[in-house]
Amino acid sequence: MIGSNGAILGVEQWEEAMHIFDEALNCNTLERDSFLELACGGNAGLLHEVQALLAADNTEGHALDMGIFSRIELAEPKPGDEIDGWHLIRELGRGGMGVVFLGARGDQYGAVKVLKSNVSVQVSVNFEEEGRILDELNHPNVPKLLGRGKTEQGLPYLVMDYIEGQSLDVWCEKQNLQIRERLALFVRLCHVVNDIHENKLLHCDLKPDNILVDATGTLFLLDFGIARSLKPRPLTVGANLGVVMLTPGFSSPEQVKGLPLGKTCDVYALGIIIYKLLSGSLPFEIQDAIVTETTCEVACRPFYSMAHRRRKIRSLFIKKVNPSSFHRQLNDVVMTALQKDPDDRHANGEIFGRAVFDLLSKHPVADPSDAEMNIGVYAHRLWSSVGKALTGKKRGCA
Repeated sequence: MIGSNGAILGVEQWEEAMHIFDEALNCNTLERDSFLELACGGNAGLLHEVQALLAADNTEGHALDMGIFSRIELAEPKPGDEIDGWHLIRELGRGGMGVVFLGARGDQYGAVKVLKSNVSVQVSVNFEEEGRILDELNHPNVPKLLGRGKTEQGLPYLVMDYIEGQSLDVWCEKQNLQIRERLALFVRLCHVVNDIHENKLLHCDLKPDNILVDATGTLFLLDFGIARSLKPRPLTVGANLGVVMLTPGFSSPEQVKGLPLGKTCDVYALGIIIYKLLSGSLPFEIQDAIVTETTCEVACRPFYSMAHRRRKIRSLFIKKVNPSSFHRQLNDVVMTALQKDPDDRHANGEIFGRAVFDLLSKHPVADPSDAEMNIGVYAHRLWSSVGKALTGKKRGCA
């Protein structure tokens, strides 16, 4: 949960703030201050969150007028409907925040994301922020924002470029990518994430499902619903108050604990992603009841020990490479990204990607029949092509 000061609150703290907020709504103005002091028990941070919620609730026309606070269920769109000239063809996906449709307007296709009517104000504010971020962000590996507004029923929507592709992990499996190819693709992902950081943004929800790969092998980052802008901007009442559906297993310890975030929170998620691509599993087992303890305390298992438990993943590894050299060096690079202390991780995506790239350059391909006789050649060609791929036209988009 994102607090008004930008920190991500734990579930218990947020539930307590929401409970006090609901009770405070039943108090008159004269009683409210004394009630808040008593209910918050001297917890200044908790008091600040409740006061911010109350301020947002008093703001005319703000998102608090929507969702659970309005107690009104608005009719959600369905295939066959039109939104601002976009004909909704079919549903692409559905989540806790909204529904995404494939839409068409003339010869143009787009992904139309509509906020659900029964979400809280916190989710509504995050949705508005996502639209602002996409409007400001111009990057070839991020679907372009084509429009935004409200449906006739009053539901906010965003229209983005439609990317026809598969999630990162599915694409790797479908293409039967070997370890060097997965690592090369990951280097490109690090480069894209570093570009996002250079644009003063944190994604905060990196995971395979939010990374699409099209038919040309081009990566696209999706879902900036809980992204954080690092740019100074005027404070909007209620901004950064949001129900954030952190993904267990991919969220960094500082996210789970509600601490300030920096670039290394995305580096941590990148570490989880490459770990999963290499081993087929997460570095630790996640139980919803103890997400905080697991993420913050449980040590990560070496990825190659997990990989060799699964026959399909085991076949990815280069058999003639000594595990004590390549695998262990790669493990060190990955484990650096997964350190519990943000200061102990790679500082940003570029450094992480460069570490993987350097490792690729040092180790030859085991199979001499491979067209790329040396992994260093492959990595060099990859790295030199990254800039061209990022500036080229997007393909696979209808």
